[in-house]
Amino acid sequence: MRMALEAIQAGATDLLVCDIGLPDGDGWQLMEIVRTHHRVAGIAMSGFGSPSDLKRSAAAGFSTHLVKPFDPDELYSAIGNLMPLVDGVEK
Repeated sequence: MRMALEAIQAGATDLLVCDIGLPDGDGWQLMEIVRTHHRVAGIAMSGFGSPSDLKRSAAAGFSTHLVKPFDPDELYSAIGNLMPLVDGVEK
């Protein structure tokens, strides 16, 4: 989580693709922190896929929640769907 926060604070990314289970926190916490200070689009990926998990991802600010295992084409499609948002992100 720390490394992702450092990269985002340095302006190194407009798109966060993040696992929910992280060694030093979780993706929901990370996205909530990021969204308070930065305009970053987000895709969550996780083995957690209950309706409450999907709802929690949306509430944290993720645009998409992919449940593992997923087909790589699902990730490519999710990224493609967010590209207009990423291109329009204000820094």
